[in-house]
Amino acid sequence: MAYQPDPDAPWFVVVGDGAALAAVEAVLATLPAGRTVHVVAEVATDAERVDLTSPARLITTWLEGGAGPAGAALEAEVRRLHLPHGDGRIWVAAAPAVAERIREHLVGERGLGAHQVAVAAHGAAPA
Repeated sequence: MAYQPDPDAPWFVVVGDGAALAAVEAVLATLPAGRTVHVVAEVATDAERVDLTSPARLITTWLEGGAGPAGAALEAEVRRLHLPHGDGRIWVAAAPAVAERIREHLVGERGLGAHQVAVAAHGAAPA
């Protein structure tokens, strides 16, 4: 079943790697107007960037993975990310190991509720 964001959540964060950009776009299209969504997307090169749109107010952070391990820049940025107060929602789409480490950071280290973090691991090579 596809991700269904909570329309009553006060804010959203969408995290994805280059292989997940189409899914990121699909999630963004479902977010309610009047809310804010911060997208953190990692691509291999600047040429992979796409124009993202959403009914929600959109803040986008593009990362270039460069020579480091796949997902490393994405993980580091999520660790630095300021999360607003309230019962917001975070959707993560990345290679399985990367997605799990991000989920563990958000739930295990930052104390978000498991209901706040949804993970969609895809079949890319493990990081």
